[in-house]
Amino acid sequence: LNQVSVAARLGDVIGKDGAWDAIIAGDICYEGHMASRIMPWLRAQAACTMVLLADPGRKYRPQDPGEEIANYIVPTSLELEDSRQRAVSIYRIST
Repeated sequence: LNQVSVAARLGDVIGKDGAWDAIIAGDICYEGHMASRIMPWLRAQAACTMVLLADPGRKYRPQDPGEEIANYIVPTSLELEDSRQRAVSIYRIST
């Protein structure tokens, strides 16, 4: 509606530097290995790029994920979650 184009980059970009306009990471803290691998990279990227993290309170989310900028209640499936909805917080990650 606002005529913004988005180009997605597929594949593993963790550890690579790029000319990102923004990095949006969603629900990535559900496994310890993934969270411990990606969070340092996201924090490093936040030095020069807007980095947002959407997280529904997963076990491996860092104690200080960043500035909480929004909250949403989102529908979920009982096949994947323990309820029909979850509260999801959006954080702006900083260095």
